[in-house]
Amino acid sequence: MDEVIKVLKNSCIHISELIRNNNSLEMGQFTNNNNVSGDNTKILDIETHNILTNDLRKCKYVKRLISEESEKIIDTENEEGKYLVCYDPLDGSSNIDINVGTGTIFSIFDNDKIKAGRDIIAAGYCIYSSSTQLVLAYNKEVNMYQLIDREFKLIKKNIKITNKGNIYSINESYRLEWQHTYDKQMIMKCLINKYNFRCVGSLVLDAHRILMNGGFFSYPINKSNKQGKIRLIYEAYPIAYIIYLAGGYATSLYDDILKLGFPIDDIHKKTELRLFSYHEYIDFINIRDFRHP
Repeated sequence: MDEVIKVLKNSCIHISELIRNNNSLEMGQFTNNNNVSGDNTKILDIETHNILTNDLRKCKYVKRLISEESEKIIDTENEEGKYLVCYDPLDGSSNIDINVGTGTIFSIFDNDKIKAGRDIIAAGYCIYSSSTQLVLAYNKEVNMYQLIDREFKLIKKNIKITNKGNIYSINESYRLEWQHTYDKQMIMKCLINKYNFRCVGSLVLDAHRILMNGGFFSYPINKSNKQGKIRLIYEAYPIAYIIYLAGGYATSLYDDILKLGFPIDDIHKKTELRLFSYHEYIDFINIRDFRHP
């Protein structure tokens, strides 16, 4: 496992340098292809996918790979391979050409012991912004590292989410398309209690704010995305695992994200996703269960 994590760290260093040392306007240009999820891919999407995929293929302990940018599961053909590594190579790629932070999200499973998200062995994300920071959930704790002199150095150990935050984060441009009223009620409660609104529009960055400051994040289903927008395996699972391990909560509407079955026949399956610190979680389930006992 340590060797797999080492490879992921090195890949993230490579991606960080790629972003810092290239023209963001050029790297943010669209290719002529959409990925399997229907999103327009940009040059940097493909570059980051290639870096992670090529590096992980060479790790003898990796058996299979699932990437947002690959239609099918990738078999490394490594005879000693044991682990399945799943990743979104570049979350928030719509931000590339305006120089807003992006990130890589990943999770690691024992390839032969996967039933649901709770079977994750390790998960993490790397943020490429004013600094490059890696959050890693492994061995029952969440630690944060910062890239300094081409090395990830520990800057915060055993992160725990505050019991109550003062931020809510949701894409309100879909308000008229939301399929139920729970989030509207939750937002109203946040406003009454003088919460601040913050939303980058990149899962990795908005989730990181919840991890560090607590609060409420939601990406509910809507008329345009009736199954949700967040990819379960390589976005929702790893983010949920990190949030849970740090003492927070991650759900769809009624279900804990990590209890959802692993969709081996639909690796790009989508879901809605909500993240909470403790106080906000209690508020939300009270709203939800009161309205529909």
